[in-house]
Amino acid sequence: MEKFNIPADPRLITRLVKAGTQGDAVRALLELINNSDDSYKRLEEKGISHDGLIELQYQKDGRRVQFLLRDNAEGMSYNDLLEAFSKYGAPTSGYKEDKLVTGFFGTGAKNALASMTDGKISTIKDNLFCELNIFIEDHCLKGTREGPLQATKNLRSRYGIENNGTVASFIADPSKNQQAPRFDTIFECLANHWRLRKIMTNPQRKVILYCAP
Repeated sequence: MEKFNIPADPRLITRLVKAGTQGDAVRALLELINNSDDSYKRLEEKGISHDGLIELQYQKDGRRVQFLLRDNAEGMSYNDLLEAFSKYGAPTSGYKEDKLVTGFFGTGAKNALASMTDGKISTIKDNLFCELNIFIEDHCLKGTREGPLQATKNLRSRYGIENNGTVASFIADPSKNQQAPRFDTIFECLANHWRLRKIMTNPQRKVILYCAP
């Protein structure tokens, strides 16, 4: 009897990605907030102090809304990005180390970024900058990477990262069947969502949502 693997069709992965958030900006933000929280948890396990800040920016652009999430946690190296995004569904660092975190951008966060428009991660770790875009093209999940580059003063200023940290961003575009909620709707959903209850009540976290002009 011969045993063999049955590979997944790329179109199946695309359907799974789209089903993960169903074009819902709130669901996407939930995944990204939890990933930032996980990153702070890893710092705490190592006894490294931090400010616990998670910033969320909401910016309206016609019918579209651009979302940006920034933290001052671990940041990601080029190898971290390779580990997190070279395969879909592979175990990431948190799972492999048997910790109570989802690892560096687990499947949920990949779904969040890829299923929206212009999903991007910009990150600095150990004074090196890396950036990754993840998107669906020709019914396949694809990505582009840049870096590592020296984290210059201009790069740090552009992304608002003083030391180590990560910025995740995406656009909710109604013309692509993506929900672009009002600012007050986002605020209410995040403030009261059960998945964020522990984060919102954690004195070591500070989640700030603001509307950019």
